[in-house]
Amino acid sequence: MKLAVILYGPPGSGKGTQANLLAEKFGLFHLDTGTYIEQVVHDPANRGNRVIERERRFFDTGILCTPSWVRAIVEKKTREVRA
Repeated sequence: MKLAVILYGPPGSGKGTQANLLAEKFGLFHLDTGTYIEQVVHDPANRGNRVIERERRFFDTGILCTPSWVRAIVEKKTREVRA
């Protein structure tokens, strides 16, 4: 069975620091959702995709991305990592 650890907390609470330490110590994959969303919405391969363009506008203006879209891309990424 594979292990998943989810860290919650407000900005600046040390989630990234703790995630990096856990990943290094236990050989885990660290998925920083904010960084991953940024990669997806700014990937040139996604230009012209209406949904991703909408989410990019949200992201770039500080509006929260659509929760169902975030869930979908995070689920897809976790499936890729598990494979």
